[in-house]
Amino acid sequence: MMASLLLPLIVAASITSLSIAQPAPEAQCTVTKALGCYLEASPPGRVLVHEVARLDADMSKEHCAGLVAGLIGISGASSVDMGVEYGNQCFYGSLASSVKREPDGDCSMPCTGNASQTCGGKFRIEVFQANCRPPIPQPPYPPGPLPTEGPCDILAAAGNPCVAAHSTIRALYSAYTGPLYNVSRTVTNSSAPEWRSIPVLKAGGFANASVQDEFCANTTTCVISNVYDQSPMGNHLGQRHMLVDAMAHRLTVGPQRLPVYGMWFEPGYGYHVDKTTGIATGNDPESMYAVMSGTHFNGRCCFDYGNSETDDTSDGCGTMEAIYFGNAHWKGNTGAGETGPWAGADLEQGMYYGGGDQTVVNNQSEALTSEFVSLSVKGRSDGFTIKGGDATRGALKMMYDGPRPNVTLTGESCHGNSSYQPSDKKGAIILATGGDNSNGARGNFYEGYMATGYVSDATDAALQANIIAVGYRTI
Repeated sequence: MMASLLLPLIVAASITSLSIAQPAPEAQCTVTKALGCYLEASPPGRVLVHEVARLDADMSKEHCAGLVAGLIGISGASSVDMGVEYGNQCFYGSLASSVKREPDGDCSMPCTGNASQTCGGKFRIEVFQANCRPPIPQPPYPPGPLPTEGPCDILAAAGNPCVAAHSTIRALYSAYTGPLYNVSRTVTNSSAPEWRSIPVLKAGGFANASVQDEFCANTTTCVISNVYDQSPMGNHLGQRHMLVDAMAHRLTVGPQRLPVYGMWFEPGYGYHVDKTTGIATGNDPESMYAVMSGTHFNGRCCFDYGNSETDDTSDGCGTMEAIYFGNAHWKGNTGAGETGPWAGADLEQGMYYGGGDQTVVNNQSEALTSEFVSLSVKGRSDGFTIKGGDATRGALKMMYDGPRPNVTLTGESCHGNSSYQPSDKKGAIILATGGDNSNGARGNFYEGYMATGYVSDATDAALQANIIAVGYRTI
């Protein structure tokens, strides 16, 4: 924050009540030290004299720290004490040695923004310290008009119809009115599972998250059990490994910042469908797209979306063609820099960021570190392309365009197929797991679609514009 915009600290003995709009976006803060629960008094005897917020429906310790950082700056926030009270109030100042400490159990009121956390109590303030870092950059709002057509409408108009279309966020066709995904719950440890389909708010619209909120409230578990294929092919994704927590990843979309839920994957989770219709096989061309996250990833196998084996095992080089996203260094291969993450392709027996002479090192492949990333892998008869970009702004960049990987350069000994060219795709679909059933990857998934044929660059650009118009934002 610019120094000229910082409000001065107020050192008067009496409470200073401020009417402050929440900064947007808010600093990302972590509680570093709990200082205890203290008896609060009416002005002028407050424990912490500077009031930042009250009756705040989003209150938590981290939110309070973010509000303080918005007032006095990131560095200033690390040098003051902060406190939460009555579940929804936030203060900062300097904790005096003379104030009376109470048992920690007296500060037991749930925070309005995080019921698993306590925010003081009645006449009790819970004091803590925190460190903050600058907020994740967010796109300007509004992002422009919402798209009037879905990505699968764009692909169909280009002569490349979708044969798979999966999303927990939105309809991928303008006329789609069906369910997006299923959630399954158990109310108690002994109760039978129950499920419900999550609909769209309107034809071609976003998910109706309120249905999920109501269904998953006061449950022992609530997971995403299926993701529906919105295309006519019926290639619905189901359980392969563990099922993701339906409530773990809330975000917003659109100018009104409507709440929706993405899929948050840790190692051990994954989905697939082996018996498919319309998915490319052999060396047939295909095009795949996905929106994932550049802030939640790892280097293990394999955070994929796309074409895979139908027998849940490795069938050899070239028997897959799926989007891969992460920072794996299979056989030492890499994109530009060392940390990634990079847009890649899982072609079985390896995740690659390029091919041909760029099989091992592809310095054209830039790291994609934005909160939301757009990804594409397109396979043709004589090679493949990889593209990636920020899903909230800018263009989809070409990361690689050329022949498939050179086995000699990788040092890989292919079983089954002896090379990656021609490809020998098998036609199953996987999400967040490898073709050989590997499930060590982490990542986020928001939407993905697979289309027939090799899609043009002009259509790729139209799809990127459509994704940007969704207005993906963190909470």
